[in-house]
Amino acid sequence: MGQHCSCDLRDQEQTSHQEFVPKGDGAENDPDATSNEDLSTTLPSTRTIPYSVANEDICDTTDQHQDSEALEPLKRHCQLGEVSEAIQLFDNLEKQAQEDGNRQLLSVLHGPALASLREISRRRAGFIERLVEPAWKDHSEWTFLNLSDPEIDPNFKLTFRMRFARGNERNHAKGGTQIMIGAHATGFPVNLTQLVAYHSRVDHIKKEWIKDCEKIYGKPASNQNLYTAILASLMAPRVLPFKLEDKIIRNFVLCKEAPPIPGSRPGVMVMESSPDDALTHYDGLELPAPRRGVIQITGSEKLNYFMPSLVGPNHIDAISSLRAQLPVPQWLISIELVKRFLADVFTNTLKTIKDQVCSNWDDLPFNAEIEADPAFFGQLQEIIDASTAELCKQTL
Repeated sequence: MGQHCSCDLRDQEQTSHQEFVPKGDGAENDPDATSNEDLSTTLPSTRTIPYSVANEDICDTTDQHQDSEALEPLKRHCQLGEVSEAIQLFDNLEKQAQEDGNRQLLSVLHGPALASLREISRRRAGFIERLVEPAWKDHSEWTFLNLSDPEIDPNFKLTFRMRFARGNERNHAKGGTQIMIGAHATGFPVNLTQLVAYHSRVDHIKKEWIKDCEKIYGKPASNQNLYTAILASLMAPRVLPFKLEDKIIRNFVLCKEAPPIPGSRPGVMVMESSPDDALTHYDGLELPAPRRGVIQITGSEKLNYFMPSLVGPNHIDAISSLRAQLPVPQWLISIELVKRFLADVFTNTLKTIKDQVCSNWDDLPFNAEIEADPAFFGQLQEIIDASTAELCKQTL
């Protein structure tokens, strides 16, 4: 639920900054080409921009009327923020085109206009495999941390589980210390619509709402960018002897059916990852450059899943799965230090969100954002209403 947990820390005093030069669109740069690299840490990059499927008529790229009709629903799903449905339809179209030998349709499906959709699809599958499965499987080395705070809410509870990553769980390209973390929060006092508006409309977030935050800015998620937000922030945690700078790409996927996440119900999947280290801009937003005295967080990889709470529609439950990466030997890292850091950041950030955001919601600009995007937030409300109806059935 917090914004700054999974990380690969690099001292930028020792890292040179290279200007990013976009690659061409030729076959040699096909983003779908088979590779052994960990896509979670190399994507997204500017070759996935613009998000043409939501902004342009992708059907104009083919002369076949039949193909145009097939692609129109795909475009509509993307415009409405129905990313799960768009991914499913894409897979069906791709399978059918392969069976029919329709090279023209395959060319469009694998072309630049749909690069962002393909990227989100790959990342979703990869996050389930690399984060969710290891974060929630049985293991003898788990260390647990249980938190509750009546100042947040009498119903609020938060449980962490953490251990060192082993074997294939590790990103071998990064090395260093890697920690698997799972977090399950219940009964946080905010409804799902408010939480998603807060997390997606990042241009309205203030540094005062996040503990130890010195600077924060971003570009919001919308149907113009396939509901992908970018957020940059500078943190000065008191429990650490250095400042941290974080850059996050955040994808939003509405899930009308429970995904393969233990304990999940219909809700919203929020995938967070770091942009390419060499990027200076992303989707028109300037990214912070390396500078002396600041450690940048790279290789971030986290999946948050938010649901209407079993407490009621004015609360949410959350399941977080992440892999923390630190470029230092494992023997230098204490799980106890990680526990203290997470407890401090999570509890204080959540208190601040409740006091300064939830309690003052009507004075903030998020309601206007919700009203301006009825297609996306209307679907979100349907998920909340269905959850409320199911909860009522269980209590009768």
